[in-house]
Amino acid sequence: MYINFLISAAVEIPVCVAAPLLIKFVKRKPPFVVCFVVTSIACVLVIAVPEDMVATKISLTMIGKMFISITYGIMFLYGGEVFPTVIRTVGVGTSIMCSRIGGAIAPFVRELSKSTHVAVPSVIYGVLSIIAAIMVFLLPETFNRQLPDTILEIENPEKLTKYETKGPVEETELPEPVTA
Repeated sequence: MYINFLISAAVEIPVCVAAPLLIKFVKRKPPFVVCFVVTSIACVLVIAVPEDMVATKISLTMIGKMFISITYGIMFLYGGEVFPTVIRTVGVGTSIMCSRIGGAIAPFVRELSKSTHVAVPSVIYGVLSIIAAIMVFLLPETFNRQLPDTILEIENPEKLTKYETKGPVEETELPEPVTA
């Protein structure tokens, strides 16, 4: 039990390094989608590994945990960039609430293996990760772009493309926001 907890905690160390680097130097959507897909693959592959290959099962589980932790790190910044200023706090707050509900339900999903099949929790986690990856495709890219201020700017993204930048955005370089 203690070794499993140690391994689980040690997986978070690369996450603390990788997530900030991804956020700073790479676009938002690709790492978000890739991390969800890798998590899904790891969850589904755990099912195919025989029970006597404990190290492989633990490794796949920890790979899934590491990549879902990276998505959690990206979620806060990306969520804040996707929502326009007028609803940003409500949008980010709702995103956080939904993630916390998912975290609260996760142990109960794990218990499904006792009353159904041992693979059911891994399938559920894998399918939900793929659904999340698909849903991220519907969101706009926000890397090096001005944050939207109004819902009108979200509905008409072509008005924001003129603000796209090639490098880090300095606060003094931003033009006035688009108004209705």
